[in-house]
Amino acid sequence: MNSVIIKSLQDLKNWAQTFFAAYENERVVFLLEGPMGIGKTQLVRTVAEIRNIQGVSSPTYSIINEYADGFIHHLDLYRIEEESELQSIGFEDLFLKKQGWIFIEWPSKLNPQHLPHAWKKILITFTKGTPFLLVETRVITVEFINKK
Repeated sequence: MNSVIIKSLQDLKNWAQTFFAAYENERVVFLLEGPMGIGKTQLVRTVAEIRNIQGVSSPTYSIINEYADGFIHHLDLYRIEEESELQSIGFEDLFLKKQGWIFIEWPSKLNPQHLPHAWKKILITFTKGTPFLLVETRVITVEFINKK
């Protein structure tokens, strides 16, 4: 488990450039855990901007957004009441890709057993850190769920 303290959007971008470069040609599910407003969607926006993709928004109401011709999928399961609702949005079809990244906010609403074994799974947890120069910091902790 690795942790990093983020003090600014530039810190987030610097960390994301290094961290996500290691998974460029892989199939990875990034499980984004943390309270509302902590920066989960900002992370996806930052990753997309690094890939020259603009217009990333929260999928709270649409539940799923697609970017980069399907390379990036961003899901927000906050409004999901039962896991069976995922079938109606084509959740299982997301895993038919040969490569790509799937970011899932509120992954606790999902049974991790339903994620394909062939995909890497990485839990990224956001917590509030100690204020730094009157700026609220974030702590991002990364945990590798499997070595696939």
